[in-house]
Amino acid sequence: MGRTIQQVISGLRGQPPVGLVILTDGVVNEGPSLEEAARRAHQDLVPLYFIGFGAEKGYPDLSLQGWVMEDTVFLGDHVALQAQLVAKNTNVKEARVRLTDVTNQRVLVEEKVPVSGETSDINLIFKAEQAGEIELRLECLPLQEEIDRRNNSLSKRLLVREDTIRILMVEELPRFEYRFLRNALIREPSFELTTVLLGADPEYVEEAKAALLAVPTSRDDLWAYDVIILGDIPANRLSSSTLENIAAFVTEKDPPGGLIVLSGPYSMPREYNQTPLAKVLPGALGTLPEDRGRALAGPYQLTPTRDGLKMPWIAFGASTRETEQIWQGLSAVYWLRPLVDLKPGARVLVEAVEKDDRAARHQPVVVFQYVGAGRVLFHAMDETWRWRRLEGLNWYHHYWIEAVRFMARGKLESARTPQLVTDRSEYQAEDPVRIMLECPNPSQLAPQDDSITLWLEYEGQTRREVTLRRHPMRGDLFETTLRGLAPGQYYVWVPTTVGRVPATGFVVLPSLKEWEAVQMARKEMERAARLSGGGFYTPSKARQLLDDLPPGRGTLIETLPPRPLWNSSLVLLLLIVTLSAEWILRKRLGLL
Repeated sequence: MGRTIQQVISGLRGQPPVGLVILTDGVVNEGPSLEEAARRAHQDLVPLYFIGFGAEKGYPDLSLQGWVMEDTVFLGDHVALQAQLVAKNTNVKEARVRLTDVTNQRVLVEEKVPVSGETSDINLIFKAEQAGEIELRLECLPLQEEIDRRNNSLSKRLLVREDTIRILMVEELPRFEYRFLRNALIREPSFELTTVLLGADPEYVEEAKAALLAVPTSRDDLWAYDVIILGDIPANRLSSSTLENIAAFVTEKDPPGGLIVLSGPYSMPREYNQTPLAKVLPGALGTLPEDRGRALAGPYQLTPTRDGLKMPWIAFGASTRETEQIWQGLSAVYWLRPLVDLKPGARVLVEAVEKDDRAARHQPVVVFQYVGAGRVLFHAMDETWRWRRLEGLNWYHHYWIEAVRFMARGKLESARTPQLVTDRSEYQAEDPVRIMLECPNPSQLAPQDDSITLWLEYEGQTRREVTLRRHPMRGDLFETTLRGLAPGQYYVWVPTTVGRVPATGFVVLPSLKEWEAVQMARKEMERAARLSGGGFYTPSKARQLLDDLPPGRGTLIETLPPRPLWNSSLVLLLLIVTLSAEWILRKRLGLL
């Protein structure tokens, strides 16, 4: 539309019209916008008068996009998924979202999701209760007036594996956190727990079930576990090679391992800043000023952060509000040693604030970080056992069982090669393009600050760098979303010299707004009319246009061909009459 207006004005150069009357819906499929055309018309003193056709209000539409979820989990896991709900041309306050196990024909979760703005986040958690591969369908129930319902659902496949999780728990003394956590883990049928109590007598190992005298020094023996839990252990109780093996357990083991670190009042993590373990911790205690990293006395109320509410072991309730209420009801903690100098990529999941001073500084208490393909979970306190009081016992078990399960999911990642994919192979212009890199071992692609750089090439000519960021819920997934790509062929790849080069391609097609946009672009037409000095009218008020049009200017359209007069008898008769009348007048007036 914009290009057509400019072409009409250019074609009438030298004889500009007093105005242009345009009957349109105002939707510009491609080329210059109406605003650009209006500025050109204003320069040539040509006002634009629009008569707008089309629906005043577009049809309501709900759609789903951006579904992210781990593709392989343990049997019994609580699985978290994220997606976005896009609401257009509607003022609904909430939408009903349903997750269905299509394979077994049952509804897993159905919730009302608050709708705020055009895009709203969907965070659902469900339990994987049946082993095998299942097909899941996520759908938002359509509105009554909704026409296009094809975009109301998405599908994914999930592999649920029945497997045993091997855990090594290392502690110096049998403090309360150790005792209660050990009892909770032993009772879980899918866990195989081995404990190392370094400060215990040798008789303890003989009497206790699945206990060792010391931490395995062999890398193979240590790497036989899926999760390692380190407690308040003096750094000198673990050799440098053992600490190196524990760090490599996270960064080099294939499949990657999970490390849980529990702070204590004596050694952890204060004595580990200068040890090989420091490179996998999500932060440090620091040394200056003197009070940085010191233990803090409570009581402190624990509060999950926005990132924490998405984690399956922190989300106790069926909704965000219910989860926050449950956490408010948990027992306070009275001791913590918060990390300072958090590393890039470290995410705070739970914060602590003084119970009687809500304006006090929020201290990071539970911090999570991906290190390579491995996972590290840091606890700045050792008093979750207090939750067992009153009605918190169930939440205590839920927290630790699900946390250990989540930390062990690296076991499910095979040594597959990196896969670079897009959510579709074809896009319409102005559609967002989502690029995802599934990489079980990111270290082989040299990530920097939880990001990986790839190349995007357009039509085999121009190319540019694109940065993918690690997804907060999946350590093996890096992603980005591109917008505003021009129509054409695109090719994207990861620059690497190791193994097969991850690559994919996609096509951006010209816009189909003419078919998709049923609502007229009234605001764009009104703005273009103001800029050019014209006006906008609906069909019912089009009569007013006749009064608003400026007066026209006379213009020579064409020259008629000459007509011979002397061959006409009427002209000859007229000439004779005229000459006769002149003679008679002269005769009477005496002029002859």
